[in-house]
This record gives sequence, structure tokens and C-alpha cells, in this order.
Amino acid sequence: MIELMTAVSVVAILATLALPSYTESIKRQRLRVVVEAVVSDLRLAKADAFGQGARGSSTVEFTVNGGDATNWSYTVTDAIDGLLVTRSSSGFSGSIAMAITDFEDSDSDTLPDVTFTADRGLDSGGDGSIQLTIDASTSATINRNLMGLLSVCSNDDLGYPICGS
Repeated sequence: MIELMTAVSVVAILATLALPSYTESIKRQRLRVVVEAVVSDLRLAKADAFGQGARGSSTVEFTVNGGDATNWSYTVTDAIDGLLVTRSSSGFSGSIAMAITDFEDSDSDTLPDVTFTADRGLDSGGDGSIQLTIDASTSATINRNLMGLLSVCSNDDLGYPICGS
């Protein structure tokens, strides 16, 4: 009986020590899933613009509720087929906040957007970043330059380069 109680105590202590690490791992994985979905949809928009030919273009338009950055959505549309993808924060588990920086509003509807064109993805108003944050200490940033190239960095060990390095 004493051996059983000792074994149960050891398992309880180990579980107590491992739980915070496991919880952090789950949060980081949730953030990675959202980052990969956004990057995948941006790449879809770029590939779709190329596939449409010389006049092709695809736009990713973001909506972020200013009072609640965890309430966000975006759509991917193209000039020929219309709506391709719609995603929102409600489709992902966990409270992941989104902040858009430096993307312009190319269609004058007050929402930031990114447009990819068949001309090598060039867009004079499209450089900027999307920051996704799961808590105050864990975030990832998706950057897009004027050439349409995407890069991802993070401030935590998410498997991406550290931002600013």
C-alpha cells in the first residue's frame, strides 16, 4: 500500500511539473496553425493571380474588430472567379489576436488589403505585415514586401526565425 501511495505521489508531482510546459506547447501549436493558414491563403492568392494571366489579380481583405483584436476575418477573392476563401478567428481554437500594419486600402472600403497581380506579384501599396499573437509573450509576424514575397518570423520558439535577427 505504501509503495502504491508513493508511486501515485511521484506521478502527481511529475504531472504538476509537466502541465505548464504542455499548456505552453499547445498554445504555440495553435498559433502555428493560424500562421500557416494565413500564409497558405496568401500564397493561394498569389498563385491564383499568376494563373489568371496578364490581367490577373487576387486580393486578400482583412477585417479586424478594433476593440477586440481576437475577432478578425479575411477573404481571398480574384478578379475572375470571385470569392475563393473566407476564414475567421472563430474557425480556430484559442484567442489569437491579429494586427495589420502598413497594408493599404486599395478598394476604398476602409479595410486593409493585399493585392497580388500576375506581374510578378507586384503591388505598390502592398508591403506590410500581419502580427498574430496568442498571449503577451508569444507572437508571429507575416511580412510581405513590394515584390510579393512572404516571410515569417516570431518572438518565441515557433520554428520560424526570430524577428529582427
